[in-house]
Amino acid sequence: MGGGKVVISLVSLILLVGVIVGVVVVVHKNGDMDDNRSTNVQKKKVDEFCQPTSYKDACVKSLDKVANNETATVKDYIMAAFETTVEEIKKSLHETGKTNVDKDKDPYNHMALEDCKELLQYAIEELESTLNVVTENKMKSIQEKVYDILTWVSAVYSYQSECIDAIDKPEYKSVIEKSMVNSTQLTNNAIDIVAKIASALQGIVAKDGSGKYTSVGEAINAYPDKHQGKYIVYVKAGEYNEQVIIDKKKPNVFIYGDGAGKTIIASDKNVYIAKYTTSNSATFSALGQGFIAKGITFRNTAGPKGQQAVALRIQGDLSAIFDCNIEGYQDTLYYQTHRQFYRNCVISGTIDFIFGRGTAVIQDSTIIMRKPGDGQKWNTITADGREIQSQPTGVVLQNCKIIAENELLSTKMVENYLGRPWKLYSTNVVMESEIGDFIKPEGWMIWENEKYHETCECYEYGNKGLGAQINARNKVFKNFKILSQEEAMKYTAGAVWFNGEEWLPGTSAPFYLGLGGK
Repeated sequence: MGGGKVVISLVSLILLVGVIVGVVVVVHKNGDMDDNRSTNVQKKKVDEFCQPTSYKDACVKSLDKVANNETATVKDYIMAAFETTVEEIKKSLHETGKTNVDKDKDPYNHMALEDCKELLQYAIEELESTLNVVTENKMKSIQEKVYDILTWVSAVYSYQSECIDAIDKPEYKSVIEKSMVNSTQLTNNAIDIVAKIASALQGIVAKDGSGKYTSVGEAINAYPDKHQGKYIVYVKAGEYNEQVIIDKKKPNVFIYGDGAGKTIIASDKNVYIAKYTTSNSATFSALGQGFIAKGITFRNTAGPKGQQAVALRIQGDLSAIFDCNIEGYQDTLYYQTHRQFYRNCVISGTIDFIFGRGTAVIQDSTIIMRKPGDGQKWNTITADGREIQSQPTGVVLQNCKIIAENELLSTKMVENYLGRPWKLYSTNVVMESEIGDFIKPEGWMIWENEKYHETCECYEYGNKGLGAQINARNKVFKNFKILSQEEAMKYTAGAVWFNGEEWLPGTSAPFYLGLGGK
């Protein structure tokens, strides 16, 4: 900006206050001059809002409804831009409906045009749904949902683009393209605007230096003192070889990547070779409440020779991990304490590879048993550490797929079990899951030199697959049983012990509270 004046940018305003864009205009006796000053200030605000967009004139015009409103907020600007975009897409759909193609003479373009109408309707519905999210939430909540909003608006543009691409005759294509110029430009602008907000709110980690940080640890260490709300960290695709700890004083960290298998956080800390304790061997540890992770691989590369080697350790209450891979061998996932929820994850390992003393519900995930190291003759999935009968803790696998890697299937020297009791009242529940035939018919393994099998709780409900046959389950487990539907409900995400209805909606993770995916 010229004139040597310091102007607060839109991004700075979002970071500082998250809501207010307007400035206070003082009215003096020379009213005309102040009116002009007010107009200039409003124009400057609009220009700043539209600065990141590809089609600035279209952006400015889309804000006509609020351009002269001195008290307009960032939310008002976003709503106005989205509302105008919806109106323009509806106009595009209306104009597209005027184009007729003879079904018999040109069946392909007739079908393409019908597809185009359907896609534009999808675009309208998706953008209206997104607009509702913006309308119904405060700016703070919008900031927390910014990545989802960016995804939804991107889908709108994809519908529009696909609509045009499918039509191959120039005489039809040019008509449709012309009718969609305004709507596609405005959708492009909407993506630019939301992306700018996203980049301002998040600590971006990128190995190639294109982000603010080059390591995940740097981004976590930048957590501000007395921070309120979610602290969002976006980790670009790449393998980050580091050990990360989010301490207890850093709650509500939301870390997301470009997808499991693309964004990878890995280390090789372990108990046997490197001489770390089990807790301190974790590649990634989240101790603060309200931790959320999406689209990341957490990996411990120590291999079976390292023995206990944790990939992910979570201590914080009300934590949710979804669309993630958690990879290791022995002790892969440590649900150390408190309530934790996992959905659409891939968890792999060998001995006790899902273990802990907290309360973990794992839904709709793939559980992969791996071939253990030389001399290791057995595998167990779960090892819960509940020690006091009145504790509301345990681990639940619900609607999961329990499979084995090919290397394990090729050997007959390893015995595979669903789990074993780590402590006196260990609670392990497998329900509504598909269990492969590589699982021993006994199902559950005793803890050597202990009598925990006499007091622990190992339950099953509604499982399927050859490994789900229960007629040969280990008879020494005195409390083993097939739960009734009513009993199984006690171990769902909606039950009192987990209280998921109260906190899961705020995590953005997909979930269901009962049985049968409901």
